[in-house]
Amino acid sequence: MRLVTLGVGAMNSPQHAPAGLLVAHGGVRVMIDGGPQAEPEGRLAAWLVTDERGELMPAIRRSAAAHGLVPQVRSLRLRGLVIEPRAVIHTSHPAYGYR
Repeated sequence: MRLVTLGVGAMNSPQHAPAGLLVAHGGVRVMIDGGPQAEPEGRLAAWLVTDERGELMPAIRRSAAAHGLVPQVRSLRLRGLVIEPRAVIHTSHPAYGYR
């Protein structure tokens, strides 16, 4: 399994692109969060997000659409890769981490 950070900042960080993680395993590539300047190249199986109401969602939706995907919170099971959302307390609305 490979985990590649594509950004380590926040929405309006002057120094760093928004936090994003590319997960690759067994030929399956999945993006988690990201945003402007934190977008993967190449084919993706899914685009997962940790907060469907987050400030970056409009930008993430545009990026995911360019890959033919809809960003969402969901479970994923493909070719030995299993990713499950887990509720976390982070904001005043539902937010998730992934395992």
